[in-house]
Amino acid sequence: MPDLCDRTSGEGGCRPSAPHWAAAARIALAHQRSLDHAQCREATGMHANTASVTAKQALAWATVEGAKALGLADRVGRIEVGMQADLVAVDARAFNLWPAHDPVATVLHADIANIEAVLVAGSWRKRDHALLAPGLDELRDRLRESGQRLLHGIGSVRRHA
Repeated sequence: MPDLCDRTSGEGGCRPSAPHWAAAARIALAHQRSLDHAQCREATGMHANTASVTAKQALAWATVEGAKALGLADRVGRIEVGMQADLVAVDARAFNLWPAHDPVATVLHADIANIEAVLVAGSWRKRDHALLAPGLDELRDRLRESGQRLLHGIGSVRRHA
C-alpha cells in the first residue's frame, strides 16, 4: 500500500484546515497512521500497534523537509549556528496539551492559542501570548472596514438561479 507521500505528490487536492504549519503536519500524520491501521486490519484483522511515521518525522515535514522542498535548506529549517531561525515557544501547561509526555508530540499537537512567544530574526513578535506588532488597532480597523465594504458589495449583487 503506498504511503501518504505517494498519494499526495500530485497537484491539486483540498486543504482540510487553516494554514497552520503544525496542524498541516498533524493532519498528514493522522492520515498516514489511518493508512497504517487500514493496511494492518486488512492483513491481520487487528489494529496496528505501531505506526510507520513518528511525531518527530511529522515535525520534520514542517521544518527541515519543508525547507528542502522550497529550496531553502541551506538557510532555514533547522536550529543551527549560521541558519536563519524563527523560534516558537509553546505553552505546554495548557490543558489541551496536558499531560505533555513527549515534547515533540506536544509541539506538533499545539494549536495557535498555545503559542506563548515568537522570535523572528532576533525580534520578539509575540510574548506572554500577546502580539507585539505596532499598529494592530489600526490594522483591525482597516480589516473591519474592508469586511464592511465586501459585505456591502455582496448585498448589491443579484443572485442568478
